[in-house]
Amino acid sequence: MATTGQKTGRHDEIPVIDFEALPAMKLHALKDDKDRKGKDILDIRFLLTENPNAINEEHLRALCEPGRLAGNQLGNESEGFRNFG
Repeated sequence: MATTGQKTGRHDEIPVIDFEALPAMKLHALKDDKDRKGKDILDIRFLLTENPNAINEEHLRALCEPGRLAGNQLGNESEGFRNFG
């Protein structure tokens, strides 16, 4: 998991993950527990809505491909991540 180089915590010792790691973790959670699907998809949509330029479209599609982080849990639902309003 990539970090930003920033640190947080009382003594600035906790590394901060980069933005891309947040939806990636949510996609990985989908692979492990399909009952989380609704919550994780809403979380991913929120992250992308609030940070529209934080991850490029091509890389997002690659993360959502079957067999990658989300396994086969997403189907065509990843198409709506950017169109959520």
